Amino acid sequence: MLELHPRADGSWDVVTEKGTIHAEHVVNAAGLWAREVFAMAGVYGPLLPMAHQYLVTDEVPEVVAYLERGTEFPHVIDPGGESYLRQEGRGFCIGFYEKPCEGWSIDGTPWTFGHELLNEDWTKIEDSVAFATRRFPVLGRTGIKRVIHGPFTFAPDGNPLIGPVPGLRNFWSACAVMAGFSQGGGMGLSLAQWMIEGETERDPRGFDIARFGNWTTPGYTVPKVIENYRTRFSVAYPNEEKPAARPFRTSPMYDIFDAMGAVWGQQYGLEVVNYFALPGEPRHETPTFKRSNAWEATRQEVFAVRQGVGINELSNFGKYRVTGPARATGWTASWPGRSRGPGASRSTPCWLLRAGSSAISRSPAFRTPSSC
Repeated sequence: MLELHPRADGSWDVVTEKGTIHAEHVVNAAGLWAREVFAMAGVYGPLLPMAHQYLVTDEVPEVVAYLERGTEFPHVIDPGGESYLRQEGRGFCIGFYEKPCEGWSIDGTPWTFGHELLNEDWTKIEDSVAFATRRFPVLGRTGIKRVIHGPFTFAPDGNPLIGPVPGLRNFWSACAVMAGFSQGGGMGLSLAQWMIEGETERDPRGFDIARFGNWTTPGYTVPKVIENYRTRFSVAYPNEEKPAARPFRTSPMYDIFDAMGAVWGQQYGLEVVNYFALPGEPRHETPTFKRSNAWEATRQEVFAVRQGVGINELSNFGKYRVTGPARATGWTASWPGRSRGPGASRSTPCWLLRAGSSAISRSPAFRTPSSC
């Protein structure tokens, strides 16, 4: 493929070496070359290939014993060793998400690249291999049949990039599906439903490409992808905030809140206040599955608002203004709930719905005087 040209009716001309194809829809499933295809359509694709290595062992007697009993060896993930291990024939395959990782071909994938394997790089994984032989002693008694080292793509958060590309008509993404065996079927089904039915059966927010807007640049993508790769098999805590590419986007209130002791989180690249640290307390919430060090500060904030009044910044919220003569019908269909009249001092909680009536989010709504 050489060029992409949109038509006024939303279709596309796909220029190839053997002629031009007129396509009603275009799906970017170009893998390592997805960035180049996005660029042909005039948009930035937030993904980066990473060089990944895994080993395939010689025959392992314990695996052979499993096979002779008619069973397979279980798939194992080791967060402490940043590795995964599974059966491969009559031996093992073990791969590593090592800390000293690096992006591959950051400035773009050469068109001449033909999925060749990269040269072995034992220096990157020697510590991981040593840890794995302690964790799985059988590896220390087994030879290495071959080493596979090659690139595959990631989005900044490690999830696929699926769905309609914002700003373009009939242009779809099916990229950054780094684990084809485990993700490919579900992502393919979701994309097919999206294209045919207009929505997916399951909530797409975790893989919707729209989560990375036009604010995304290589300055965000590259460090976030590398950070995600390094921590892919680390324990993920519900209150964890990762530091790479931060602060990247800030609101006009950032410096004011920062001077007040804000402990920051990030939503869609924007810095948001999670809570304000108490005097003398660290401005960092310790990742945990239990009650964190944010508890007392958060308790005091909630109590103050419950007993008095608080001011909340909404820069990270989406806002919609609905106007027009058909507003009543359209409003109640998309945001069911009873809106208060003009001049009311409080908003009404409503549910934002998809066409199939499944919920997208809970949204406050109110009428302005001009809407009645």
